[in-house]
Amino acid sequence: MARTADRTVTLVLDPDDDVDTLVRLRRLHARPLGQVVCEPAPGGGSAALAYGLLAALGKTLDFEPPRDPLWRLVGLHLRAERVRHLVVLRAHTLTYLALRRVADHAHGVDARLWLVVHQERPPAAVAQLLEGVPHETAPLAALLALTPDLDDGDTELPAGAGLHPVSQRDP
Repeated sequence: MARTADRTVTLVLDPDDDVDTLVRLRRLHARPLGQVVCEPAPGGGSAALAYGLLAALGKTLDFEPPRDPLWRLVGLHLRAERVRHLVVLRAHTLTYLALRRVADHAHGVDARLWLVVHQERPPAAVAQLLEGVPHETAPLAALLALTPDLDDGDTELPAGAGLHPVSQRDP
């Protein structure tokens, strides 16, 4: 059974929501290092988030499976890719059901879930999720400090780049 710290959801607030910050957050995506950044389509619901997660994992579907098997696929691929850190951008656009499903799947594979809310305060759905799960809040600067610096035109991540623990609670 996973320790409580492994199940922690980390909330990051980004009220300014500027393009340069978004570019830096996207640089955290490094599947070989177990780091996945997902940017779901706003207002797409639970199924759209599942498709966004599969796309972030490099998977595409030629068919439209029913909702439950779709989320089972997400869980299988999160495990197969050995995802340790799952960063969800634009989390403020998601429904409680979508947030709950991604939190449950992240927990199921012992991945740390980072919810980036591009507002001053978490909306009701995010607040509702946080009421029921161990969580912490990290400043945007702490997450951005983990972004690898890349030269202009360099698209490869340097070895060892990406997310590292921000607290002693993170394994």
